[in-house]
Amino acid sequence: METIARRGRAGKWFAARAVSACRLAAGAAIMALLFTGCGGGEAPVLFSADIPSNRAADGFVTRTVPPGAENAVILALDNGAVQAGIDPATLSESRAFLDFPLDGAAGVPPGARIQSAVVHLFVSRIDAASEFRFPLVLEIVPPFAPLDASDFDAPAVSAVSVTQEISPTRDSGNFVYIDVGPLLREAIGGGLRRLDLRVSPGVPAAASGLVVIEDAGIFDTAPRLQVQYFRN
Repeated sequence: METIARRGRAGKWFAARAVSACRLAAGAAIMALLFTGCGGGEAPVLFSADIPSNRAADGFVTRTVPPGAENAVILALDNGAVQAGIDPATLSESRAFLDFPLDGAAGVPPGARIQSAVVHLFVSRIDAASEFRFPLVLEIVPPFAPLDASDFDAPAVSAVSVTQEISPTRDSGNFVYIDVGPLLREAIGGGLRRLDLRVSPGVPAAASGLVVIEDAGIFDTAPRLQVQYFRN
């Protein structure tokens, strides 16, 4: 764009002002396109949810050795913790169960588009025969409250699972952050209003240790599901 102005000091000032105004207008137009996604609409709003587990439902089931013995059901309310893995001393296998309600003002609405979902677990202790890393597997199971011995190997709701590597030296006494985005998307897509998770030793189970997860009702260390999502 050309700006015509009369000669002299004042003319130069008017010309500069006109050019600057033109540049500002162009910049504003570009920013407007960026904020509207070049389509004239508003940018989507990213919401957050911080959901503690339902301690009244949380617990773990232990299958003792030799096989055939009765499974032991331990609730977080009674024990202050849940556990998952293989006890290196007894070779008994434990599977932890965590219940995250999705309803309510602080939850995740039906049909939400999940941007990210992370479970925060504070590992108070790891009993392992070696310092080698081992896997834990998280999967969605049907609602289990009240927890029953049969939940130990009840069929999962979906074939989708998440594997988390555990390091005895790194993770004991620290938080473990597990990306459960695939599981929450599966739950929301299936119309579930709770994310019920079972945490089991991975393969080979014999290489696992026993992971003790704090679940004593203390806000700072309670199991939590933190979600970022868009509303439909």
